[in-house]
Amino acid sequence: METHYDARTVRGRRRESGPPIEGDDTLMVITGGGRKRSEGETIARDRFNEMVSDAFGLSSPTRLRDGFNLVELNTVLFECRAQRNHVPPWLHVTVRAPGDLRPLPHGEEGLLGYLDPSAQSYPCFIVTDDVGVLRTGPCECGHSGRTLDVLRRVRRLAHQGCGLELESRVGDRHGD
Repeated sequence: METHYDARTVRGRRRESGPPIEGDDTLMVITGGGRKRSEGETIARDRFNEMVSDAFGLSSPTRLRDGFNLVELNTVLFECRAQRNHVPPWLHVTVRAPGDLRPLPHGEEGLLGYLDPSAQSYPCFIVTDDVGVLRTGPCECGHSGRTLDVLRRVRRLAHQGCGLELESRVGDRHGD
């Protein structure tokens, strides 16, 4: 079962409108997250790439980029062509052990924490319920530095992110 409101809507409208869009390599699609739900309901990245590429007739998943953000941050991390989130130099990202919040070394999986000094009206530091890995080194896109892989959310019953909140308020209008 596909659970992403926007991906379903785009795909449904594309089917209703007749011939497919032929974006080939002239079109780039930028999405705004929302694939993560509680564990077991996350849309796999390959499946998401397939759905969006099909809806827009993209020639390659490299024509699809996702932006990662939290309401609490002042920063958006946009993916490179290798679909990796490069961390800007002003954003401090930590990976923490779930049991005691001790810092973990780069390359290990844990809870993601952020310190964003670009926020002016409040102290922007937070440990989230996102699970991920912070990596350092060269990327397939040719750049080097820190990249962030956001893998999933910690299993909880009551929390939902912005995309899920929107879906719960607007509802599924295409029944896909």
